[in-house]
Amino acid sequence: MINKQLIFIFYCLLSFFKTSIHYIHLVYYVQTYISIYKINSYSFWIAESLFLIWNSLNDPLFGWLSDRYTSSVNHRLNYLTLCGPLFCLSSLCFWYPLIEINSSLLGLQLLFSLCLYDTFLTMIDLNYNSLLVDISLHKRETLSSASAIGNALGSLPLLISYRFWNSSDLQLFRIFVTILTIIITCGFIFVTQSMKQILYYYNVKSVERNISQEPIPNLWQFIYSIHKHKNCIIFSLVNFIQVFHCHFNSNSIPLILNIFIPSSSFGSILLGTSFLIPHLSNIYFVYLCKLQGTYYVIRKLFYVKLLFTLYLFIQGNDSIWLLCLFLVSNRMFTEGICKLFDLIITDLIDEDQFLHKRSSPLPALIFGTMAFLSKPGQTIAPIISSHLFYSLNNQQKTLFNNIIMIPIICSLCQIILWRKFTLHSYQLKSLRSILKHSSQHMII
Repeated sequence: MINKQLIFIFYCLLSFFKTSIHYIHLVYYVQTYISIYKINSYSFWIAESLFLIWNSLNDPLFGWLSDRYTSSVNHRLNYLTLCGPLFCLSSLCFWYPLIEINSSLLGLQLLFSLCLYDTFLTMIDLNYNSLLVDISLHKRETLSSASAIGNALGSLPLLISYRFWNSSDLQLFRIFVTILTIIITCGFIFVTQSMKQILYYYNVKSVERNISQEPIPNLWQFIYSIHKHKNCIIFSLVNFIQVFHCHFNSNSIPLILNIFIPSSSFGSILLGTSFLIPHLSNIYFVYLCKLQGTYYVIRKLFYVKLLFTLYLFIQGNDSIWLLCLFLVSNRMFTEGICKLFDLIITDLIDEDQFLHKRSSPLPALIFGTMAFLSKPGQTIAPIISSHLFYSLNNQQKTLFNNIIMIPIICSLCQIILWRKFTLHSYQLKSLRSILKHSSQHMII
């Protein structure tokens, strides 16, 4: 009998490793290049725009290659063993400038660093999320809870990093991220190898997927076929808005803290809290999904996010404490919804398998395709946040109004679109019941 507790712990640790590195990247790289390296706005936007192309294309491409050549959970873990350490090492490119500060060529380093970093991050995300489908059909909420716990723990290095952050001297910060990188690199190798041993003793043959017996669809034909699936189109639009909102929050928080709350000690606490609380609350959100269904929990979160933002808009920016509560709660709702979307994608994977009568699902390909349709929001977010910083620096009232209007507009659009999504309730239960009798490769 497989040790499910160890699988739970290792799945949690993989999430912790990725999150620890990625959150530091999200929070600091925009501020580092704008405030410290003094990159000009034109170079920054050109680099981000070119990165948008690669950032969008690599998700379906790597997903297609992964499902085309990956025949077992064991191979997915091999990808994680290889890409995990490379992902950690590539993150250091942001903190060690190879080009002289203030140089017009800084945009080239930014573009190179973003593309290299995102390549390995994409491979990790696709294969990590695919394990959610390959390992389990009816207990995905359990593994999603493990991922939420790992994400919460991954916020702690971010909280610590703020104590080493000094925009006038990055030496201590660089020492911290280098030590963290070494630790996380070793962790990736240990955990993935341990998971492979557990699955080997369980019986690797039981998790093999006979992809060779069934041709994988052409990549671009598959992406084109998505437009025939109503639920996929609706989800892609909602996810695009959500990805934009999540990354806008992450990129803009340090800029907001510098203008509204310049105290470094209080800013450190608020920054760490804004990244920790969303994942602690997400553990509860996943629990609600077991009771009420993921679709309904996400719909309620859209309404709560909208109502609270409208309340803050009415109150104005006079209360710093209310603004702090908004920063934390806004991230709590946006990040919570983002993480729950992984469960929705697994349902779309099941629907695709049923509609096309596939003998086995194509998790990496569909995760990649959904990312392809939503990733532009990830690149647009830092462009907008940096624009606010350049054009509205220290204009608190104008900046406050822009910060408030973005979640209001996002929430309204998502509420309207989400009501048209139909893969829930009886339809979802019937689909899972059919797949339960045809799936023989599940572990838990």
